Formats: sequence, C-alpha cells, structure tokens
Amino acid sequence: MHTPNFNTYGARSGNHEVMIRGTFANVRVKNLMLPPTEDSSRIEGSFTLLNITEDETFSILGVDGEMQPRQELTLEITRKDGSVEQVPALSRIDTPVEVEYYRHGGILPYVLRDILAKA
Repeated sequence: MHTPNFNTYGARSGNHEVMIRGTFANVRVKNLMLPPTEDSSRIEGSFTLLNITEDETFSILGVDGEMQPRQELTLEITRKDGSVEQVPALSRIDTPVEVEYYRHGGILPYVLRDILAKA
C-alpha cells in the first residue's frame, strides 16, 4: 500500500476497529494538549500529569445513557497494590452529534443505522 492511502484504508474497509487503531498509529497526528515527551502513557487531568503504568487498570465513571457534551467524568485508577485513586476528568465528546456517534458505537454504526432507517 502506498503511504498516501494509509489514512483511508480503515474507512474504505468499513472496519471501525481498524480506523481507531489507524488514528492512534498515525505518526502525523500530534497531541497539542501535552508538552512533547517520550512517555506516551501520560494523561493530562486538571493540570496534573498522571503516570499510568502497565501494572494499573483504569475505569471511566459517569459514562451512562445520559451522556452530555463535555461532561465531567471520573477516572478511577486501581494500582497494583489495590489502592484506588479517583481523578476528575472532562469528556472530549464535545458536541451533541459526537454524543450520538458514541451512543451508536462509532460513526460507522451510526451511519449504517441511519441508512437502514431510511430504507
């Protein structure tokens, strides 16, 4: 495959998971919200950078059927020793349309359901 086609492969194949992986694997996508770093496992929250290691698990609390744009959520980090830390977080689902995409499991399922509803 030629380099210019990398970003469209997932979309053309219609595979939501491939599109997600392609976004995170795209070296041209720059995270402008964080300062440059070699540690890609950092998450920014309320001016605090959290270092999450592979020994920790996390859950996002507050994501339910009543999701709203830019909703305040809670990131719950469970450490290897069993301790739990809760950190406030802001959802980056920014618009009502993005909320609908989220509720449908992504853009592709949303579009397919819309096409089927009109058929």
